[in-house]
Amino acid sequence: MNVNDKVRVELTEKGLEVYRQHHQKFCDAVPLNTLPWFSEQAKRTEPVLEVQLWDLMHLFGSEMHAGAEILFKCNEIEVIHEESE
Repeated sequence: MNVNDKVRVELTEKGLEVYRQHHQKFCDAVPLNTLPWFSEQAKRTEPVLEVQLWDLMHLFGSEMHAGAEILFKCNEIEVIHEESE
């Protein structure tokens, strides 16, 4: 496994909240129409998220500790194996 590998998680309500808050910080820091993707993500309702492993760790690492609310359904992280060309 490599930190650049793509992974898939299904976010819980708490996971969605953390994800939205992360992206809202960028929206609050810059003019609204400068980063439309970030403002879309700040309103995200789709629970399935596919990102590189390093990005998943960056997004949720500070919220993952003993006793914390579960961020991913069943605490599962699925590695997406891409076909080599």
